[in-house]
Amino acid sequence: MRAGPGQEYPVNWVYNRASLPIEVILEYDNWRKIRDYEGQEGWIYHTLLSGQRTGLIQGDTAVNVFERPVDHINRNRVVLMIEPNALVYIESCKSSWCAIKTSGYSGWIKRNLLWGVYESEKID
Repeated sequence: MRAGPGQEYPVNWVYNRASLPIEVILEYDNWRKIRDYEGQEGWIYHTLLSGQRTGLIQGDTAVNVFERPVDHINRNRVVLMIEPNALVYIESCKSSWCAIKTSGYSGWIKRNLLWGVYESEKID
């Protein structure tokens, strides 16, 4: 991640973990100003970014991943528990739930437990 939108700007940050979620907050030519989950901001060349949606588990405790979205009437089976800061791939989001995949498992998780998805964003 560079200090500005060009190779003449110094590198401020190097990401060593692939597929981390980021938020694109500005575009300039082929450069994207991004914000990461720690609040760091800087510029990245567009080809270094992927269209694959990912998220990080927020909080301090493991969270449940369910077989299907849970409502107040139906309870569903927990298929997995995921630790904080675990990386997940987001398949879709509807209402307050997101379908995710990680380590060969899939299921549904509450949207507010993920960093990388806006509160009312629809993902198909």
